[in-house]
Amino acid sequence: MKTKYLILDAMGVIYKNCDDVEDLLIPFIRANGSNIAKEKINDYYKKASLGKFSSKLFWEYVGLNPKIENEYITNFLLTKGIVKFLKKAVKKFEKIICLSNDVSEWSIKLRKYFNLSRYIEEWYISGDLKCRKPSIDIYYKLLSGLKEIKPNEITFIDDKEDNLIPAKDIGFNVVLFRGNYNELEKNKTIKKIDCVIDELDNLFSIIK
Repeated sequence: MKTKYLILDAMGVIYKNCDDVEDLLIPFIRANGSNIAKEKINDYYKKASLGKFSSKLFWEYVGLNPKIENEYITNFLLTKGIVKFLKKAVKKFEKIICLSNDVSEWSIKLRKYFNLSRYIEEWYISGDLKCRKPSIDIYYKLLSGLKEIKPNEITFIDDKEDNLIPAKDIGFNVVLFRGNYNELEKNKTIKKIDCVIDELDNLFSIIK
């Protein structure tokens, strides 16, 4: 059956930063004068990314002025080749969607900052859905939102195998993208995101 929809993870696929909390958020908080424990930052982030409180409260909880949020957003980078990839993808698929674990407000600001809604029509974000990958609930909520689409008409690209396993179990075609990691993972590694479109037919169901 033809794949109709392409679903992309955000961190590590659309954006270069695979672990935004460790690589960006914690250093940013430290650089701006807060010495709050790393464990608390992780806990507050997870709760905010589950929609339990707003990003404004997150910044207050970590001891910073919420106005600093816009500066934080500018620290993100796009994956090399992602725009070229998206330009190809919009011609191949009926719809491109993002499924991401993220704080709702940050996700909105990031897509506006990089003008990604030109290519990605819908965004399913954990902060809105109140659940995070790899919870099976988030995939069923996604399918519920997509309505008539069948799981085997979807290709899902993520950089974490744990997120792909439940999607594959439901029936999605899955691709593990590790182009933003240094290590090579034989038979599971796509080194350049803009090459994926040309190879998708050979990359379904990579996770065994």
